[in-house]
Amino acid sequence: LEIQTKEVGKDDIFKALIFHGLGRVAHGQGYLKEAMKNFEIALQMQRDILGEEHELTADRYLDIGNILCQQEHWDQAEDFHRKALNIQLKAQSDDLHKLTKTYSSLARLLRERGKFAESIKFYKKALASK
Repeated sequence: LEIQTKEVGKDDIFKALIFHGLGRVAHGQGYLKEAMKNFEIALQMQRDILGEEHELTADRYLDIGNILCQQEHWDQAEDFHRKALNIQLKAQSDDLHKLTKTYSSLARLLRERGKFAESIKFYKKALASK
């Protein structure tokens, strides 16, 4: 299924969510390149439509960061996780589940990188945010 981004209106958030859904399906099937492509399209569309500081934009950063973790691109993965966390903290959402998930994901990533003290810090923040 070839979908070109120029076919998609930049004002259509629903199409961005469809690209996100396609990314999730591809990710679930282990097609990381296809998932990444769809998540990147969704991220760009959501930034254009909702702005950089929107919580859905943060969700797309996490999606991409998680794929980068699977590919062991640790520096990039950490950058994407931190972008997501910063957006979530600025948004001051009532959705503590997402914030807890982001803290936990970042802690796990830091643990994999051998940054144990920082990992513990984020695990503690995850516990405190519930």
